[in-house]
Amino acid sequence: MILKDPVKKGGLGAGKSVLLLHSRMILKDPVKKGGLGAGKAVMLMYAAANTVFLISCYHYFRKLNKSDEFRYKWYNEHPKLVQFYYMIDRHVGKRNTYYDDVTRWKMEGRTMRKDL
Repeated sequence: MILKDPVKKGGLGAGKSVLLLHSRMILKDPVKKGGLGAGKAVMLMYAAANTVFLISCYHYFRKLNKSDEFRYKWYNEHPKLVQFYYMIDRHVGKRNTYYDDVTRWKMEGRTMRKDL
């Protein structure tokens, strides 16, 4: 819609009428989305799940590092995970925790697994 707007006296084109387009037709407000896009939401959930996973891995690694009882419990219940812990400890920590644990548990008379 075209409107006629007279220009005020003293300005450019004084006394002439200027054709202007209706302001809503020229300047449209951008459409605002209500929330995050689907891609951003998926990436945020993925990052949050990764963070929770890494924190829980660190928690269990610290617990395995500090507690002999917890290590023995996991030695019987989750032998592959404890074997992985011993491998990491041997390469990164430069310790031989597996042999220390086995000799201590044998001295205490605890049952040992034969498959490790």
